[in-house]
Amino acid sequence: MGKYRTLAGVWRWIGILFTVVILVLAVNRTFDFRFFVGYALCDHIYYYLTVALLLPLAFLYVPVKTGLKESWQMKSFFIDLLLALLAFGISIYFAWNALTSVTEGWARVAPVQAVIMAVALWLLVVESVRRASGQILGIIV
Repeated sequence: MGKYRTLAGVWRWIGILFTVVILVLAVNRTFDFRFFVGYALCDHIYYYLTVALLLPLAFLYVPVKTGLKESWQMKSFFIDLLLALLAFGISIYFAWNALTSVTEGWARVAPVQAVIMAVALWLLVVESVRRASGQILGIIV
């Protein structure tokens, strides 16, 4: 096993689906096709959807450590799956509440649960950077 995990079955198709959806979102955003029936996505919604679709893939494709024994590889995958689901859920929460965060000024005073989820998302991003690029960049971020 190399640096990246080879996914099979439903997880492989989820990776393909997320990639296709992010490409459609990016093309829609770049060329303003208005795929969403005349509704232009707010910047914050688009950014959080991008994070929701790409961050979980980092946890699914890049294991926490390479060269684990066979018994630990499955346990490692379930931990990575939990982190991927957590990253997806938090990002969807922020995408869902993006307009509320802008109109109510969450940049200054946010609800406690949003602050806790923001810190958790930040830690997930740092961990995904560490996995993908190494300890040094993980420390810098």
